[in-house]
Amino acid sequence: MKVLVIGGSGLIGRPVVAALLEAGFDVAVAGRSAGKIREIFRSGVTPVEIDITNRQSLAGKFSSFDALHLSLPSGPRFSDSFRNEAGGACNIVEEAVCAGINRISYLSGATDLSDDHSFPPARVKFMAESAIKNSGIPYTIWRASWFMDTLPKLAVGGIVGVLGKGTVSPHWIAGSDFGKMVGAALLSDAAANKTLYAFGAHKVAFKDAARIFRDICYPGYPLVHLPIPVVELFARISFRHEMKFGAQMIKFLEHDGEFGDPSEANRLVGQAVTTVEQFCRSRLKDTH
Repeated sequence: MKVLVIGGSGLIGRPVVAALLEAGFDVAVAGRSAGKIREIFRSGVTPVEIDITNRQSLAGKFSSFDALHLSLPSGPRFSDSFRNEAGGACNIVEEAVCAGINRISYLSGATDLSDDHSFPPARVKFMAESAIKNSGIPYTIWRASWFMDTLPKLAVGGIVGVLGKGTVSPHWIAGSDFGKMVGAALLSDAAANKTLYAFGAHKVAFKDAARIFRDICYPGYPLVHLPIPVVELFARISFRHEMKFGAQMIKFLEHDGEFGDPSEANRLVGQAVTTVEQFCRSRLKDTH
């Protein structure tokens, strides 16, 4: 099966690409810069240069593929998420129909989504899901928990920071496990036209996950709790939009929590097994 991973050079896209390659798929990666894709992956994947916000840039780019996996950017500002994720998904679906794509896989979020949700990124994901479901192409939508792959971002400026109270306890999932689930779903008729919850095996509070990461990867760093209003203020005055977006996502998760039941996903495509500690030890091994 020939699979095009759109957004495959991103933080969560990369382990999906690696898992698909390991499973024997013929993988291409699409993004704004073919040069960046070549730099990241070196070999093994074909780069495809597209701009998902520009419908014309997609013309003819999907015709040689059987399936698409979408790992679309949500930020770093709310306005970006409407243009990139919602608008991008609509453009991709239109071209996928024209190209005769047989399957679409889309990374969404494990929350309560609706078309009138007060939190823009949640509304955007609902819009993207709706475009995919209405396309007529068999799909698998992934409402995934928080990814362990984001933990290294907590180490900044000689500290490991915990945004907010740190008491929210998601079912942390490793990108490598998620990639295996994506591969299994693409090969399974039973996973077609399903919305599946991709959860890790264990719930771990943010502050505990940060502590495990610090103890294994940065034992000399202090663990510092960063109040969300302080982070938002600093992000605003320093024009660090990604930091502000992250703080807003944590605030949303603290308010709404995590939704969903992973039992159907576990039955159809296998359960994620990597623990936070195992992930951190693998990161330590990779960086030394």
